[in-house]
Amino acid sequence: NKSVYYKLKVNKIESITKENNKLIITTVGDPTEYCLKTTKSVPSIDSLCWNKIENNKVESNYFTYKKYYLWIKDSDNRISGRTTIEKE
Repeated sequence: NKSVYYKLKVNKIESITKENNKLIITTVGDPTEYCLKTTKSVPSIDSLCWNKIENNKVESNYFTYKKYYLWIKDSDNRISGRTTIEKE
């Protein structure tokens, strides 16, 4: 009688820093893509806003005077909750 344990993949945003008008986003786990946009609505799975995450790090240009919302998703197309990045 074997028990089977499923390892839950935890994909999350570890840190967001701002340098030289770039957002540097560090993630944990194995998220595959991120979406950064200025509207609160959750992006669809095939939205044009999704971009690849390489080695758990993203550098993205942004405008400091705008508020942004950030999501990440994994290979099973599970989309994270929304993270708000306040304008400066």
